[in-house]
Amino acid sequence: QTLEFPEMLTPRKLLNHLARLRGAALDPDTLLRVEAFLDQPFHRLSGGQQRMVGIVQAFLGAPRFLLLDEFVRGLDMTERESAFRLIGQREALLIFSTHIPAEIESLGARQVIVLDRGRILFYGTVEALRAAAAGFVYEIRVSKEQAAAISASRLVSRITPNGSHVRMRVIAEPDDADAVAIAPTLEDAYLWLTRRSVRP
Repeated sequence: QTLEFPEMLTPRKLLNHLARLRGAALDPDTLLRVEAFLDQPFHRLSGGQQRMVGIVQAFLGAPRFLLLDEFVRGLDMTERESAFRLIGQREALLIFSTHIPAEIESLGARQVIVLDRGRILFYGTVEALRAAAAGFVYEIRVSKEQAAAISASRLVSRITPNGSHVRMRVIAEPDDADAVAIAPTLEDAYLWLTRRSVRP
């Protein structure tokens, strides 16, 4: 999660050095991700820029397997999209960790492992994880006053203002006659799974 580069070195010099060590050539298309700051010393780069250099160096030599730990942490939206495109163009087997379910979908992950304090709560496809939460995600429309009480007593994944009322996406067994069952998102399924694992 934390990268440390020689402060006075530039990304170009570091990437050239690492490419020689790996017997690889620098891919011009890959370098485009960091072209704007290739010749600036690392001490002048933002955390996101340094992380982009770290991602680029991971792909030097066209590795067949990559293990990345929270690799887009600290990137802005443009840098994040660039990193996702870079990964999408490669054929490496990728295992990555994240706390953000949307990243799993952005990278088109085929298999998901959900860990909680070292325990495996789930292993399977993204579709299977969503299906596991089916029937436990519903939407209700309540007044703004009711919303605060509901948020305090139930697991709510989203609140959407709707005039004088709000629409709440609730994760639990429906206990409201006006509750409308909806298809779980990956985030809903993750919240349902992790909340279920801590019930007494």
